[in-house]
Amino acid sequence: MKINADGLAKIVAMVLWADEKVTTDEWAGARRIFKKYGIPWADAKRDLERHIEDFLRPGEPGEEFEEKDEDFEIGDVSLGEVDDFDILCDLALLIVADKKVTYTEIDILHRIARAIKSQPELATAAIVKAVAKKKSKVKLD
Repeated sequence: MKINADGLAKIVAMVLWADEKVTTDEWAGARRIFKKYGIPWADAKRDLERHIEDFLRPGEPGEEFEEKDEDFEIGDVSLGEVDDFDILCDLALLIVADKKVTYTEIDILHRIARAIKSQPELATAAIVKAVAKKKSKVKLD
């Protein structure tokens, strides 16, 4: 199974960043994902940190920070020869690491599905599967 490690790091970082905190459980979940695809953790962690920093990078000096819809855009991501649904399920399990799913996390997973040229409905199915497996809550407020 060949996977684009940087593409995977970009979408995993997006999921980690989605709820604006990265917990120990989320780091452990990210580590499992990279191990599953045969990517050394040291390389993966470096790439994850780089992508998270890119998401957090402020705008122009003196510009007041205002979160915009385009802040969540990640463009097209090529992952290589992997099953899209498997990846979305892995990411959904990462989302439920804290036993809850927020609207932002749902939105991010749908954006990732589109970025990897997959069907957004598969993102929904992955979330439902992960919530049921981990007995998590969905919080839309």
